[in-house]
Amino acid sequence: MRPILDGLDTDRYLHVLVERLRATLADRLVGAWLINSAARGDYLPGRSDLDVTVGVTDRLDQRMKRRVADELRHGTLPVPAPRLELVVYRMEVLAAPGERPDWELNLNTGPAIADHVGTEPAAEPAHWFVLDLAAAGERSRAIAGPPLGQVLGGIDDPVVLAALQASATWHADHDAAAPNRVLNACRAWRWLETGSWSSKTGAATWAIEAGGDEALIRLALGRRGGEGDRPLTRAAVASFVAGIEQRLLAASLASSRSASVTGILPEQHGRAGAPRSRGT
Repeated sequence: MRPILDGLDTDRYLHVLVERLRATLADRLVGAWLINSAARGDYLPGRSDLDVTVGVTDRLDQRMKRRVADELRHGTLPVPAPRLELVVYRMEVLAAPGERPDWELNLNTGPAIADHVGTEPAAEPAHWFVLDLAAAGERSRAIAGPPLGQVLGGIDDPVVLAALQASATWHADHDAAAPNRVLNACRAWRWLETGSWSSKTGAATWAIEAGGDEALIRLALGRRGGEGDRPLTRAAVASFVAGIEQRLLAASLASSRSASVTGILPEQHGRAGAPRSRGT
């Protein structure tokens, strides 16, 4: 077998996961792709989540969604990571994700969490899926099927900006002093300045070089890697993130003004118009 990721347990797991997808979905399965840290050389065994995007030919009924979830849930196939975040999309949705990607199944499972089996996109925040697909447009790793970049359509900048703002709000409400709030803010800042995505480690390094709070960012990186138990303070995190949120707001307002002046609808505007290749 061709190795997928370093770490024998994880590699075996991904091969079995693909086998179960093929057995369950048969010829409806088009592809499966690692995204986020596992696709960017930033996967930390035992610390990072496994993020998998799956493409299928057509809509799945509720029975099939449950079958896929039952085959892959942690109680059936133990996840060698804190969690598996697996999202199934129809290929037509991957080709044009838009501001609310219409996924078929959102399975979150693993030893660190209770199972979540989402089957209704309208019932869940859209920003996670927008950001995952936007980043996957630059970097992914096929574990079945064609390269994701051959089938994934672009997501326009105004849609990404709105998703980044929604993510910032979510973190403020649910994860105010968490390392991920700092590291995701670094990714957002880097995207604003460069127009490209990176791993959390890469974004943190970039943010330090750009003048971000080095002590706070290094502490967040250390906690992500399991180093020490010193907590991040809510005040320090809020102060760092506030500046990035202001940049997001300014960019969003500028984008809206540009669309209004030119008469171009937001979804038609942006650098990400051509096909290209959650988490937290």
